[in-house]
Amino acid sequence: MLIAHVNAAYLTREQMKSLPLPEVTRTYKPVAHWEIVDAISETLNFRNFQITREEFAATQNGEKCFGVIQINHQILGCELAIGFRNSTDKTMKLGLVAGYRVFVCDNLAFNGEFHPVLAKHSNSLNLIDLISVGVD
Repeated sequence: MLIAHVNAAYLTREQMKSLPLPEVTRTYKPVAHWEIVDAISETLNFRNFQITREEFAATQNGEKCFGVIQINHQILGCELAIGFRNSTDKTMKLGLVAGYRVFVCDNLAFNGEFHPVLAKHSNSLNLIDLISVGVD
């Protein structure tokens, strides 16, 4: 479940690509919200998960983004979900939660059975490796 009510609005994956991104510094390399969604989608597809529903929301200035991706695993025959939150203003780390049910809210509530990823945006961050480990 994704709730956007405090200072955020729902948006599509395409709309996410137009959100602003701050400049890279020597120690900080912001990760665009759409890159996270693409990395999650690619990783899930590689592992035979099928996305059945996705919801995204971002704050009005585009600095914080929240999302829930519901997935179906054909071999296991069950529905699971991955929730994420990300900021490009250094106020919170990239985070993923996973489980049969997840809860993500723009008031920073963030819950699921597993919390596999919590990472700072840095020059050494490898997004695909991080998401792959989290999904596994």
